[in-house]
Amino acid sequence: MAQQTESPLFDLPPELRNTIYELTLMGSTTLVGLREDDDSVLIELPCLLRSCKQIYVEAILVFYHLTPFYSRYAYNIVCWLKALHPRYRKAISEIRLETNKQQWVLHTPRIRVASNEDEPAVLYI
Repeated sequence: MAQQTESPLFDLPPELRNTIYELTLMGSTTLVGLREDDDSVLIELPCLLRSCKQIYVEAILVFYHLTPFYSRYAYNIVCWLKALHPRYRKAISEIRLETNKQQWVLHTPRIRVASNEDEPAVLYI
């Protein structure tokens, strides 16, 4: 990551930069996977977060809060959450476990179990 603090972006007030980060990062989902060779967690960060260290520092919590994360395997999600820094884990607002017949959606502070056929049931945790 490059250090680009001379960008005109950093002349803007922090509130305006946060709005830019929110508008840029919302609306996409991120797959949680595992590398086959060593079972380490694999997620792809958006280009914005990889562009500059300062942007990463300012926007990483926005990314974790606005992005729905998903996987077809509960094991991937568990490994990812265990490896994730608690600060980032607390920022997450939605995790989806998508199987062929059901979609499990974890929202803070509840779990919703959605099926293709019925209205979703809500389980409070």
